[in-house]
Amino acid sequence: MKSRITKSLVIIAVFCLAGTLPAGTALGAGPPFEVWALDQSGTAGTLYVYDGLALGASPTRATPEVIDLAGTVAALCSSQTGAAPTRAHMLLFNRSQTHAILSYVATGHVVFMDAATRSPVACIDVGDQAHAAFPAPDESYVVVANQNGKLLQRITTDYATNSFTIDNAATLNVATCSTPNGWRCQDDGSTQVGVRPNNVVICPVVDSSSRWVFVTLGGGGLFVVDGKATPMGIVAEYDRDAIHANGCGGVEKGGKMFITSGGGPGNATEADVYAFDLRRFPASGFNAPNTPLPRWVFSKDAGEHDTHGALLTKAQDGAYAWFGDRFANAVEVVDTRTSNLVNTFSLRGPAWPDPAPDLMGIAPGGDWAFAALRGPCPLTANDPAAGNAVGSTPGIGVIAVERGGFSGRLVGVASISSPTAQPFDCPSVAGEDSTTDRADPHGIAVRSILPQLRVSLSSTREGDKVSYSATIANTAENVMAVNAYLAIPVPPGVSVVRATASPRGTGFRGLEGGAAAWIVETIPAGGSVGPFTYTGQASGDGPEPVAAFLHWLYPQEGSLVSNAAAP
Repeated sequence: MKSRITKSLVIIAVFCLAGTLPAGTALGAGPPFEVWALDQSGTAGTLYVYDGLALGASPTRATPEVIDLAGTVAALCSSQTGAAPTRAHMLLFNRSQTHAILSYVATGHVVFMDAATRSPVACIDVGDQAHAAFPAPDESYVVVANQNGKLLQRITTDYATNSFTIDNAATLNVATCSTPNGWRCQDDGSTQVGVRPNNVVICPVVDSSSRWVFVTLGGGGLFVVDGKATPMGIVAEYDRDAIHANGCGGVEKGGKMFITSGGGPGNATEADVYAFDLRRFPASGFNAPNTPLPRWVFSKDAGEHDTHGALLTKAQDGAYAWFGDRFANAVEVVDTRTSNLVNTFSLRGPAWPDPAPDLMGIAPGGDWAFAALRGPCPLTANDPAAGNAVGSTPGIGVIAVERGGFSGRLVGVASISSPTAQPFDCPSVAGEDSTTDRADPHGIAVRSILPQLRVSLSSTREGDKVSYSATIANTAENVMAVNAYLAIPVPPGVSVVRATASPRGTGFRGLEGGAAAWIVETIPAGGSVGPFTYTGQASGDGPEPVAAFLHWLYPQEGSLVSNAAAP
């Protein structure tokens, strides 16, 4: 059955990639989405959720849903861990966009939220500091950077059942471990000096295979770790001369992983981006130190620079990657095909002279990008002597993507404010005692509003007559799916196949690649389409089980498989 499944999937993918939206389909200004942003001021922080289309159309008029995390999130964490979370720092979504993952950098809390209801469903305390928690694309785990604990930790995830469990057997202690090459993971100051002096874990960026985790370090250096192994194991190691300190941003394209370094105390005025060849990491064993040596895409050491956020543009199949420079108030543009820096554009303007762009996300349609703009009293990553993370207009910067991603322009700011009645002394900014706004946006992520589809398949047999019937259901309340292709494989021993049920608005295409196939124009929000039925003549026992396949284009291309059914 496996070969028949693969063949059907290839046919589905080829058809849908070449397909177009049905005539008369009204899609508004693009696929629906939300922009989530965290203000890390206060104790547990504040979450802002914007309608993405409204935010892009009018940044100053868009009205967010505002959630005080000191309520439900703090209560859940206190109940499940015995301690309240502090400083909501990072925010990411799982691939299916069903859950948000929040990291609390002043405590060790990782919070999983139901994205549709905004309700927290689980809280896990990993220890000292949860600086960042990155979900694997295959949704099997989340890897956590326990910053000052100097631990890389793994949480096993099952989003369908809201089951999240820390896997202590997987933990990698990057302060005390040794690399496969026999080096200390972290310098001890006597027998090993100048290799990796301070292994505070900054960001663990997971590649598309869900296996390789690029672990950036506060003192410089980097580990590539097998995130699937137990315990997680180092397969490549880099010293501080090869990879500079405090990297966090990462994007993957064309078999390359682009990773930043720079920013924060100890490396506050530097911007670097590296490109790693993913083909060079071993399926088994490990690499020699600093192998493969990444391409140094660019390095800006002179002047005021600090790379942090990163995104991949949508046009031209992701031809350009953007890297935000907090200190320079600019975005560096890298051609992902050549791994060269090809453009730099400023985000400064009369209304936002010092925007300090941090983490970024991009709209599903690719026409807007969104950046968290830091506040006048940055709570993280600022060197008081440099002021690299200080901003003057805290909020979300809306950037128009131009020239196919080669350039961009800050067109507006949705302000986020946490005013104080009296000026206060900001401890992270040298000599600053007149600040009246504590807002400090940092975590930001774009959530596609996806249809929640499922296909149920049943089968019956009467004598030599067999019948297979599928129904498609969409449980999402506010988004339809458009331009779908359904295929029900025909098992061996079944012949003379014909469609006996094709719902209105669908079309039977006949047999394609060993499967009965239909075109489905729309699957309505909160509705269903079906049944899709074919009958045939069966010979002998059986037939063997088959599973139906569904592939759709809008609002974001996806596919799924049904349950297996046999008469």
